[in-house]
Amino acid sequence: MRMEPDYSPNFEMPVDRHGRVPDALAPEGGTVIIAVSAVANGSYLPGDRDDILTRPTIIRIAASKDVRIRFSHGISSADATDMLFQAGTETERLPRNTNHVSAITDNPAESGTLCITIMK
Repeated sequence: MRMEPDYSPNFEMPVDRHGRVPDALAPEGGTVIIAVSAVANGSYLPGDRDDILTRPTIIRIAASKDVRIRFSHGISSADATDMLFQAGTETERLPRNTNHVSAITDNPAESGTLCITIMK
């Protein structure tokens, strides 16, 4: 049996530590950049506030330090009991019925930035 040469692209798709290939998403609605410290700081997510509440939304979260994040419907302040997001970048689904994010650093002595980008 004669084997044909493989002319497919000679590269590997990146995978996460679980072996999953990340989806190919592109930024859609802008990025919010939040300065994080021991004091809660937050902002509405970019784009139409009502549209974000009613449709599934994928976001890319990037943090320079370990932060505590609170997603809410309207203005709310993060505290030490909220979700811990470790420094790095992840793509996640925005929790339902939320359009605002607030964050603080997990270590009160540190400060950094948290960026959230709406993806499509």
